[in-house]
Amino acid sequence: MTYRQLDYWTRKGWIDPAAVEEISAGRRVRRYGAPEIVQCALLAHLGGSGIDVTPYGPHVAELGALGPDDLVVIGPAGALEVVAATELRQRVGQRGRHVVFDPEVVLRRFGGRSGDGLEADRVETGRRSA
Repeated sequence: MTYRQLDYWTRKGWIDPAAVEEISAGRRVRRYGAPEIVQCALLAHLGGSGIDVTPYGPHVAELGALGPDDLVVIGPAGALEVVAATELRQRVGQRGRHVVFDPEVVLRRFGGRSGDGLEADRVETGRRSA
């Protein structure tokens, strides 16, 4: 994802940085922890799947921290739901298009699972204010 996408999602309130620090006059840094990175990856996955993320952004913001055993599914009716892997097997048998997002893949990329100290490995973005 680009800085511009991340900035847009943050301004819309879909992604809330774990911390914002003022590092000098007019310059601030946003810090994103594991839960926020997973939310960003979910939005990027939806967009990459050809889905308009606009109606789903507020729902992603409400999801909170997703664990490694959670799966996010958008079914044929368009509802965004968090389900267990065992429930997914039942749902995929239903007719219609399903989009599935597995946070475990993102969490592994950052060296652990949600709640395993990933907060220390935050992603930082910075931009000068005009």
